[in-house]
Amino acid sequence: MNKYLFFITGTFFLCNIFAQGGGSPMITDDPWTSGKGNFELEFAFETEMTEVSDEFNIPLIDLDYGITENFDISVESAYTITKESGTTENDIGFVELELKYKFYENEEKKFYLGLLNENEIEPANKETEHFFALLIEKGLGKLTLGSNVGYTYLAEDEDLMVSSLLLGTEVAEDFVVMGEFAFETLSTDLNTNQGVVNFGLAYGVNDLFEIKASLGTGLFASQGNLKKTLISFLGIEFEF
Repeated sequence: MNKYLFFITGTFFLCNIFAQGGGSPMITDDPWTSGKGNFELEFAFETEMTEVSDEFNIPLIDLDYGITENFDISVESAYTITKESGTTENDIGFVELELKYKFYENEEKKFYLGLLNENEIEPANKETEHFFALLIEKGLGKLTLGSNVGYTYLAEDEDLMVSSLLLGTEVAEDFVVMGEFAFETLSTDLNTNQGVVNFGLAYGVNDLFEIKASLGTGLFASQGNLKKTLISFLGIEFEF
């Protein structure tokens, strides 16, 4: 498994050499914050289709606010449609409170570090999820490399260890192209795992308005019911 993972990771870097920064629409988040007193409001349509179920967040709403220059708080929620075993359920899928702190910044070396904490509850079944991650970003000339290393605590299920790698660049003014590989495994069983490859873009129409999109698929999974066959994201973000 380790040799296979190293091979996939290496292939990812070679295939995405033209692929900047993280955060939505990508799985990998970046250390950057909104800035003191600033708001970011995002509306998005998000899908995850697997071999056993389809899930549509329509819409997903995310509001960020900069408490300080380096500390953000955000609230996110979505109206979710789930299709599984011939049945369809509609409800508020989740409510999430997120805290992000950029604790290190070196402009000369273009190296940045942050901490992320996400706390999520599903109102329908009261299930909770707590995610903690180290956010890393490094500038490499015209390229930007990002990485997340984290742990998900699931009160009603087995915990997960997660990691991701992202590479991107600005191919035109205010137009960013990105690619990433994300991997997760059960904390109690490293042989139960899955990998996802995802490609995205972001275009800043002006100083207040940005369009984001991504499309991805599962690369491998140790079990069929873990395999993500399609993930997608389409959103708009306002800054004020």
